[in-house]
Amino acid sequence: MASQIDTTGIDALYPRAGQNNDSQGFRDNFDGIVSNLDIAQSEITALQNETFRLDATNNFNGSLIVDANMRIMTQVSYTSTIDSSTYDIDFTNGHYQKFTVNSNLPECTINFTNWPVAPRYSMLRLELEVMPK
Repeated sequence: MASQIDTTGIDALYPRAGQNNDSQGFRDNFDGIVSNLDIAQSEITALQNETFRLDATNNFNGSLIVDANMRIMTQVSYTSTIDSSTYDIDFTNGHYQKFTVNSNLPECTINFTNWPVAPRYSMLRLELEVMPK
């Protein structure tokens, strides 16, 4: 993205020393400066909202990452307990999810939520462990 800031309409040498400077020159320069500051604010806001950050969690919203070479990569794990007869396993909690199931449950229905929509391919490793009585 090329910046839209255009300083060509701003006279950096204005006002000129030793001359009677027309006030229109001040107004023109001020207008150019304000206009470019507005553009800069918009561009900086876009960068802050849409650029990969090292100091925050990034959501790529399904954007395609192409030709990546990763040296170190981990996957998120999630651990919890199932102690109700219906339980939702949320894909967004991580690729590896381990649940301890309460052994007092006669049966349990598990629902998967927030699964990525087709045509995207996704995996989730699910480990279920029954609590001893």
